[in-house]
Amino acid sequence: MRWLARVGLGLVAVIVATGLIVLSSLTPASLVTIRGWSMQPTLHYGDRVVLWRSSSYEKGDIVAFAGHAGPELHRIIRQNADGTFTTQGDNAKADDANRLRPDQIAGRLVFGPITPLQLLIAAGGLITL
Repeated sequence: MRWLARVGLGLVAVIVATGLIVLSSLTPASLVTIRGWSMQPTLHYGDRVVLWRSSSYEKGDIVAFAGHAGPELHRIIRQNADGTFTTQGDNAKADDANRLRPDQIAGRLVFGPITPLQLLIAAGGLITL
């Protein structure tokens, strides 16, 4: 009976993940997995967060952008006079050298971290054990 519960939970996780992928292709939302330590203690390696593309960003927003080794999430610490943004990881001692234009920002963090339990709860009535 335990194997049936595991298979059921695995199936629910696949359905939820597929739903999130479809949702992110139809909306300005994206589900992202953190792959670094620069935002600790706010975000940790492996955390899942939801980003939302926006037409404007402000100081304090945690935003995603293309980094050297893939997507990065850092906090906006300043909007510069030329309209660019200065970012910094919460775990960093100095700000980022590169300034971001608004069109370089993939989205702002709107929800997270999301736990596996929250993903299962989002599946709602699909879970029957």
